[in-house]
Amino acid sequence: MGLTSIKARLHSKKVLVVIDVNHQSMLETLVGGHDWFGPQSRVIITTRDKHLLTVQGVDAVYEVQKLEDDNAIQLFSYYAFKNKPPTRDVMKLLDQITSYAQGLPLALKVLGCSLCDRNADYWTDKLNQLKKISNGEIQEVLQISFDGLEDNEKEIFLDIACFFRGRGQTFVKKILESCGFSMVSGIENLIDKSLITITQDDRLEMHDLLQEVGWQIIRKTSPKEPGRRSRLWEQKDVSHILKRETGAQEVEGIFFDLSGLEEMNFTTKAFSQMTNLRLLEIYRSNLRDTGGKMQCKLHISDDFKFHYDELRYLHWDEYPCESLPFDFESENLVHFCMPRSRHLTQLWKGQKVFGNLEFVDVSYSQYLKETPDFSRATNLEVLVLKGCTNLRKVHPSLGYLSKLILLNLENCTNLEHLPSIRWLVSLETLILSGCSKLEKLPEVPQHMPYLSKLCLDGTAITDFSGWSELGNFQENSGNLDCLNELNSDDSTIRQLPSSSVVLRNHNASPSSAPRRSHSIRPHCTLTSLTYLNLSGTSIIRLPWNLERLFMLQRLELTNCRRLQALPVLPSSIERMNASNCTSLELVSPQSVFKRFGGFLFGNCFKLRNCHSKMEHDVQSVASHVVPGAWRSTYASWHPNVGIPFSTVFPGSEIPDWFRHHSQGHEINIEVPPDWYINSNFLGFALSAVMAPQHDSRAWYMYCDLDTHDLNSNSHRICSFFGSWTYQLQHTPIESDHVWLAYVPSFLSFSCEKWSHIKFSFSSSGGCVVKSCGFCPVYIKGTSDEGDYSSGSALDEPRRHAAKPSRISYQ
Repeated sequence: MGLTSIKARLHSKKVLVVIDVNHQSMLETLVGGHDWFGPQSRVIITTRDKHLLTVQGVDAVYEVQKLEDDNAIQLFSYYAFKNKPPTRDVMKLLDQITSYAQGLPLALKVLGCSLCDRNADYWTDKLNQLKKISNGEIQEVLQISFDGLEDNEKEIFLDIACFFRGRGQTFVKKILESCGFSMVSGIENLIDKSLITITQDDRLEMHDLLQEVGWQIIRKTSPKEPGRRSRLWEQKDVSHILKRETGAQEVEGIFFDLSGLEEMNFTTKAFSQMTNLRLLEIYRSNLRDTGGKMQCKLHISDDFKFHYDELRYLHWDEYPCESLPFDFESENLVHFCMPRSRHLTQLWKGQKVFGNLEFVDVSYSQYLKETPDFSRATNLEVLVLKGCTNLRKVHPSLGYLSKLILLNLENCTNLEHLPSIRWLVSLETLILSGCSKLEKLPEVPQHMPYLSKLCLDGTAITDFSGWSELGNFQENSGNLDCLNELNSDDSTIRQLPSSSVVLRNHNASPSSAPRRSHSIRPHCTLTSLTYLNLSGTSIIRLPWNLERLFMLQRLELTNCRRLQALPVLPSSIERMNASNCTSLELVSPQSVFKRFGGFLFGNCFKLRNCHSKMEHDVQSVASHVVPGAWRSTYASWHPNVGIPFSTVFPGSEIPDWFRHHSQGHEINIEVPPDWYINSNFLGFALSAVMAPQHDSRAWYMYCDLDTHDLNSNSHRICSFFGSWTYQLQHTPIESDHVWLAYVPSFLSFSCEKWSHIKFSFSSSGGCVVKSCGFCPVYIKGTSDEGDYSSGSALDEPRRHAAKPSRISYQ
């Protein structure tokens, strides 16, 4: 039937068409377009290539999912047992069968048929065989998808199956692109053909049986001699070619796991014929199990070398030599990684050409004394020297790597000097943490537009003035526009830049101010600061214009024992921890918290005006609640709901504006019939006095809400918990403290049917509840306590006329 006749004969008829196609021409020939068939027709297309459906413009795409265990067992049993009940011995092996098939219907069917009417011994033997060689019929069907790939896609698939399954997509793309593969289209086509998947954390994955397909394809190229295969990943095969020196030019990649081996010889002769080697990884999968100690004893000759010309990827855990081969040089090498190389004292001498090298990691190579000349590695982006405890000299060429993005020198404890880094204009991350002998920051460029993380904690740096030029700009010029984390905790910095410092998107962690600094200059303009941590510093005061940091969400001031007062804080603040600020006396009454969050003043015993200020803050938070957002949160968490706003401060009494309070941990109130007036109820303010018992660390607050209806039936509405106090885990409270919280109204609130309300308070972490209270918060047109804006977050009828105020029952 030709194209014209199919459309002519069926365009007015209601039809059901089911076809399986894998070529676009076949699809166009059989189903054409939407106008080929009559109204209410249905066309179901199955294919191995998802992209065909996109090109055809189908209405909906459904990806067939793997079977769950119960359904998998049911399908397998249909073919394996027919109408005969299985024996008990056979039933014990079902889990192994379903584990092998991993929900793939084809595998379950083929295995079920092959094991039908067989005894348990046969099943066991078959399973042992499958662990070594996959079922041929399954492999034959699955390989159809592979056979339909272009050469570029086949090579990518085989590299992933043999080497890179479970690795990050970005990492694999970079390595294989350097091998000449077209990765963007290649990955997309493999996904469309369901040969690989991308996990939520951007890793490349595939079904076990598809990986077996890739392995079998490689094995079949040279069944008896692994030295003539393109990819080697099994320990026994790599051991074979190294011992017998049979590696040939066909070998492109070796991933060698040394785990479980006692000793191994690496000789130049064994590698001499592998002229096309592009991927080499030598590692130990049991590294953690052995406490980081090398088990396999490697014997490497003094003249050891291998072919580097085609090498793109080199990863060698615990490289056993003092340096690389004298002629080691590779224009094509992209990724170089030799962590934990305890014998390594230097990488190479003189200038070596590494024109495409982007990544170098020799972390924890504790005897490495100096870095090599990087002047011919101009594309280097990442250099990791973390834990190189004997590193004393950094070659000046490092300062000219204009494409370097990350430099990690953490815990290089003998490093005393860094060369100028004035040309590192692409630098995003500079980590000097733990460089305890480093006293001075290196000379830096005047413009570092991408620097986002600077870690100076644990250094001996006493002067930050060398970086002062970074701040000599107008607010929008952006010399440190991307800085979002500045960590100077436990450093000895005494002097900040003398000029204004522009630190956009700044997250200071864990301390953005020096320990010996007494103030932050009032002209500091951290225009997009979101997280500022000054914990443990000797700061006495904060800048008066801190309120201008309208993006600041989190402020950490723990253990600032000389801090005396807090200025007006920005209304954007969501979390603040000022615990152990033992000199703190005043929080500006003009600071108004408007957002859900937590505000901790543990052990701030000199603090005044907390009770009255917190009343104001509760009213402010209540007026800025978005009802729909809170109700959605409540519904998703119910019945255990996190308290959205809470604070802790020293005290032994429930605030006096709480009319309802009680000794002990429970309070039960009779509700008058008209208490829920005109739907103006906003929520509850809750409070409890906590007394420390033993070691009061990391404590949580809990509050159960129970009601009685008009028939005296009890109902548990929900259980609230306050997790903000967990931030006090390193600050055990020393005496009674007041916990105060606000809970908005919520969707299931059927208050008009209640006769009593009961709140029951409890705590974990070594604190007991001495007394408690609650206070309903309403919207009213006037307030005796002051004029508080209702805020734009309220419902429309409330927005202009209503003003929030606390109301207590009489």
